[in-house]
Amino acid sequence: MKEPESPTISDPTEDEDSGATNPEVDPELWKVGVSENLITQESKVFQNVPDLDDICLSNKVLILTKILDESKHAGDKVLVFSHSLDTLDYLENTCIKQKRKYARLDGKTNVNKRQTTTKEFNTNDTELYLISTSAGGLGLNLYGANRVVIFDFRFNPIVEEQAIGRAYRIGQKKP
Repeated sequence: MKEPESPTISDPTEDEDSGATNPEVDPELWKVGVSENLITQESKVFQNVPDLDDICLSNKVLILTKILDESKHAGDKVLVFSHSLDTLDYLENTCIKQKRKYARLDGKTNVNKRQTTTKEFNTNDTELYLISTSAGGLGLNLYGANRVVIFDFRFNPIVEEQAIGRAYRIGQKKP
């Protein structure tokens, strides 16, 4: 009688095909960087996209655009918060393409310019204010706005509540 073969136990950090280390199991490999193969595969995904800045590629941006259009039609002003400066850059470029009147506040904004921009937003026809959640969390009184959009959130209700609180301040005229 033949003895049953013992199952082969493979090392979970070894890639089955190449013997290379598996990055999902070995966090040290993540520190090395992204492989050229992955970069090549990623670039193939986007090679047939004519314009990566096209808002039709993002349902989130399409919805934001509809919110902004309806808000403008109703005479409302909107605060749009994001944690990511890259996202704010993208939204700013979108505003420029759509010829929207906007202001922006992030950690790089000069303190003197913050006060001026905030006063102008509260009193003139600027329709939206792009704000970094980190930079715009405390000390802002944006009573000119009555709508808040948290574009990307990090499941930290305190930060989101602070962002919403920027619009609901003393001096607020619209519901």
